[in-house]
Amino acid sequence: MPAKPWLKPNAGSVKLTIDGSFKDGVGGAGMMLRDDTSVIVFSACKWISPCIEPLEAELQACLVGLDLALAHSSLPVIIDTDSAQMVSMIQAPGMDRSIHSHVVSEIKVLVSASRPCSFVKVIVDRRNATSAGRPGPPAQARGCPSEQHPPVVRVLRPEFEPSAALSCPVHRSMEIQIRS
Repeated sequence: MPAKPWLKPNAGSVKLTIDGSFKDGVGGAGMMLRDDTSVIVFSACKWISPCIEPLEAELQACLVGLDLALAHSSLPVIIDTDSAQMVSMIQAPGMDRSIHSHVVSEIKVLVSASRPCSFVKVIVDRRNATSAGRPGPPAQARGCPSEQHPPVVRVLRPEFEPSAALSCPVHRSMEIQIRS
């Protein structure tokens, strides 16, 4: 089944696109929040090392992305993901008993926050992904010409500065960019 183009969220909501990658015990988590005019609110990526499997990377992308989305917007959040297994775990009633139960529980708490959060399963065409299977920073950080990407600057809010991030396991080793 071919990949479908990205669809902007309905008016009055934001869309969080998340993805995890995994190779040789190292994972990467990427996330991007866009508003209903398709403007990027933030984009972020994070190394996960060690990482035991692709599902762990997907769950970390969801946890960190949703946490940031709730901090950067007061609107309902639509979460785009290609991981049906992750969505199933989060939407399952009761307690998760997998090795990822602590992360699933944290995501469930965020999803049950005061505003609506919903998941959309998307299809990704890995043949066209420039970094498929290769965890790491976004293309802009790897040296792609900046004119191919929207203008972004690093977030300098205290809770995301390196000294604070090192004490927080969720935001450790994270690069966050936000539109100016």
